[in-house]
Amino acid sequence: MLSTSALGYAFGSKVAHNNYDWGYPLVFLTANPNDIGYVDSGANGYDVGDTIYLRKFANSDARVRLSWGNGNPGAAPGTKVEMGDQDYNQPLIAFNAPDFVFNDISGVIGTYDRFDRVYFTTDSGFGLLLTGDDRLSVPSAGTKIRNFNPENGRPWTAFPFVSIQYVEIDGNAGYNVCSDFLYLHIGGSHIVSTGDIRLTPTP
Repeated sequence: MLSTSALGYAFGSKVAHNNYDWGYPLVFLTANPNDIGYVDSGANGYDVGDTIYLRKFANSDARVRLSWGNGNPGAAPGTKVEMGDQDYNQPLIAFNAPDFVFNDISGVIGTYDRFDRVYFTTDSGFGLLLTGDDRLSVPSAGTKIRNFNPENGRPWTAFPFVSIQYVEIDGNAGYNVCSDFLYLHIGGSHIVSTGDIRLTPTP
């Protein structure tokens, strides 16, 4: 069983070399962006009010919210869906052509670095950040791009390899949404690495 720290990190924060979870071994969960879906709270197709979830598991008890939204108003990104929540057992809808991308704003062009912002784009066919795309990194992690936001329309860059992986905290085999740490892992290593995005808060 791995230890946690009194210094917690928020949803959407980036891992740095001096963070306590840096170097923890990772367990692969999925590299398929189609394992992300949404609850259509307005019954009008996807819009900025809808909550986005990791939908890798059919069981609502294993779902994690990846954005703010109306699925369960007030429930923060990085929280798990629990019995009694408004979005518990709500059907999740797949996106058309989603992907994990970054806005290359600094450093070497075409190479992800710690200053670049990371997004879940709901339709990668345009090659641009658009209204409804989800910010996965700080600042404003878990919020959506809107029509008036300055990054709307900016080109994004795809990661050569990105996956959702977790750290086995409780010592029990298999992902446990209540205790294990979830990450958007950048690259092909097998440990929590600099620049990875925390998809759940770490205590």
